[in-house]
Amino acid sequence: MRGIEVELGGRTVLRDVDLDIRAGELLALVGPNGAGKTTLMRTAMRLQCARRGTVTGPTRLGYVPQRAEFAWDFPISVEDVVMSGRTGRLGLLRRPATADWRVVRAALERVDMDALRGRTVGELSGGQRQRVLVARALALESSMLLLDEPFTGLDMPTQDLLTALFAELARDGLAVVLSTHDLVAALDGSDRVALIDGGIAAVGRPGELRDPALWSRVFGIRADHPLLRLLAGPDAIGVDSDEEIDPGLRTATDPRASASGPEVPA
Repeated sequence: MRGIEVELGGRTVLRDVDLDIRAGELLALVGPNGAGKTTLMRTAMRLQCARRGTVTGPTRLGYVPQRAEFAWDFPISVEDVVMSGRTGRLGLLRRPATADWRVVRAALERVDMDALRGRTVGELSGGQRQRVLVARALALESSMLLLDEPFTGLDMPTQDLLTALFAELARDGLAVVLSTHDLVAALDGSDRVALIDGGIAAVGRPGELRDPALWSRVFGIRADHPLLRLLAGPDAIGVDSDEEIDPGLRTATDPRASASGPEVPA
C-alpha cells in the first residue's frame, strides 16, 4: 500500500498509509475503535475504494471475518463451510470437483479440524468455529491471510492456540495480518506491529515500539496506565535482570530489515 487515503461518509478514515505486508510474517494491526483497522483490511481486499494511493498484490485474499458475522445457527457442515471459501475460484455455478474437496480436507487438517468435518457448525466451540473460518480462508489458496479481531470472545488458552496457529501459517510462507484489541498478544506473538490511528502512527518489531508516549498518544490513555508500565521494560514489570530476554526486545533494529520472506505488496 502506498499513499492510501480513504473517505467514508465525508470523513477521512485513513490518510497517508504506507504499509508493506511481507510473506512469512505475522503483522498485527492495533489501535483504538474507529482507528481504521477494518477499513485498511477492506482496502487491501479491494472491497473499499481508496480516494488516493495504490494497492498492489494478490486480488483474492483469504479473509477471516469476526465470528459474529457468520450465521452459526444455519444447518451446514464444517466441510461445506470450508468449501464455501472456494467460491472465488469455482464461481457460483460450477460444482466442486475432487480436487476442490482435497483442498478442503487439506485446509481442515491444517487447522486440526478434519476429524469434525461432518459436524454442523452450531455444535462447535468458539475456538473451533474460529478454526473453521481460518480453514475457509485457506481454501482459497491465497498467499495472504487477513483476520479481523480473531480473539474476540475467546478465553486465554484458546487465544494462545490460535496465535500459535497464525505464527505457524506465517512460518509456512503466508503473509498473515490480524487486527486485535489484545495488545499483549500483539506484542508477544507478532513479527511486526502497526499502530493505527487514522494512519500509520508507527510500525516495527515489538521491541522497537516501547515508547510509552507513542502508545499514550495513539490510545489516549493516562500516564500511569498499566500498559505503559509493561512497555517500559523488564525492570518495570518485575523481570529479573539476569533472566534471558528475547534479543528482539533488547535492541532496536531497522524495521525494514526482517528475517522473514520477501514482501507481498499490498
